[in-house]
Amino acid sequence: PETCAMMLSEATDEIRTFWNSDLRFPKGAGADWLTRLQSEFEAPFPVELETYIRDVMLLGDFAFEMVGNPINVYGARNLGATQEGYTHNAISGERLDDWQQHWFLFADEGADPIIIDLSAGHSAVFRAIHGFGTWEFDVVADSIGQFLLCCAALHHAMTHWGIEAIVDDENGFNLAEEPAQWLFPKMKDWAGVHDSTWCSVFDNY
Repeated sequence: PETCAMMLSEATDEIRTFWNSDLRFPKGAGADWLTRLQSEFEAPFPVELETYIRDVMLLGDFAFEMVGNPINVYGARNLGATQEGYTHNAISGERLDDWQQHWFLFADEGADPIIIDLSAGHSAVFRAIHGFGTWEFDVVADSIGQFLLCCAALHHAMTHWGIEAIVDDENGFNLAEEPAQWLFPKMKDWAGVHDSTWCSVFDNY
């Protein structure tokens, strides 16, 4: 358990080394919100998820800028065992059978759900592509800490250098030289085996 909490602590400490001070960084929803959310799910929460909700998560949603759709990380007010469009039909209210009750939905990328599988006993982060009739999840990070760090790093690369961060020309869709020199070496270390999941969109990766 201490290792999971340290992974999250190390990730948030690393984010603060480059995070734009003008942007609010998550401060934690508190123990009461953690208790409420735990009461809605039958499966126990992994320790890192507990720490994330209590000590890191905001009350409102928070968006990380990506190449396409931003990754929208839900705040505590928008979390729960019932999520319209995923657990239930948004119009009829009918429960959708293909959504498992042990999937803890805490973010999305253009409606692609990002979850923690509570039945797995750990806090690896999974993402699925919506619109295919069934949910097929793939791991995008081995922990919540790694997920947040990768999100924040890409957000920084996309925003710190402004509109000049992307070069889209006859040479392909590339991250410009300066942000690439900052991001790519760090992502090989921070994302590990998942680095291509986060950076393969750039032809110069």
